[in-house]
Amino acid sequence: MKAICLMAIFFAFSIIYFGLSFNIKNMNGNLYWNLVFLGFVDSVGFKMAIFVMGRLSRRLAVFLSMTIGVFFLVVLAIFQLTLDVSEFSTLFLVAALLGKFSSAITRSAARALAGESFPTSVRAMGSGLCGASTAFGGVVGAQLAYFGTKNPSIPFFAFAIIGIFGSLFSFLMTETKGQALQETVGRKRSRTLSVISTISNLVLPNNSKQETSNTQL
Repeated sequence: MKAICLMAIFFAFSIIYFGLSFNIKNMNGNLYWNLVFLGFVDSVGFKMAIFVMGRLSRRLAVFLSMTIGVFFLVVLAIFQLTLDVSEFSTLFLVAALLGKFSSAITRSAARALAGESFPTSVRAMGSGLCGASTAFGGVVGAQLAYFGTKNPSIPFFAFAIIGIFGSLFSFLMTETKGQALQETVGRKRSRTLSVISTISNLVLPNNSKQETSNTQL
C-alpha cells in the first residue's frame, strides 16, 4: 500500500511539474525569458522545500505544496476562459510560475518522504519504482500540454484534477519526520515487500533479471 501511494504521489507531481514546463510554449511572452523564469523558481523552490520540511511534517509539506499548486492551476484555467491572454500576459505568467514553484517544493518533499518510508533493504527498489512513476507522469504531462494548442484551459484543468488526487494520497502515508529509519522488512510488511517486488518485476524487468544473475554469480 505504501509503494502504491508513493507511486501515485510521484506520478501526480511529475505531471504538474513537467506539464507546466512543456505548456510554457502555449503562453504569451518571450519563450526564452519564460524558460529562464521557470528555472529560477525551480531553484528557489528546491531551497524553500528545506525550510518548509523543517517546519512541517513530510505529509503536510506534500499536501500543502501540491494543493497550493492546484489552486494556481485552477486560477490559470479560469483566466484562460474569462480573460484576454494578450492583455493579462504578465498575470498568466506569474500564476504559472507560482504553480511551478509549488510543484518544485512538492518534488523535494515527496523525495524525502519516499526515502524515509522504505526500509533500507528495499529502499533502492522503492526509489526505482517512484522514479519510473515520475518518468511516466512526465510523458503524460507532455501529452496533456499538447492539448493546450487546441484549448489552452484543458491542460490546467487536467493538471489540477490529477494534483487533487495526488495530494489526498499523502494522507495514506505514515509520517516519517523525526522517526528512525527502518532497516529491514518485518513480518507485518512482508505483504508490502511482495507487492513492491511484483511491481518492480513488471516495471523494471531488465534490472530484476540483472540482479538475479549477479546474485547467482
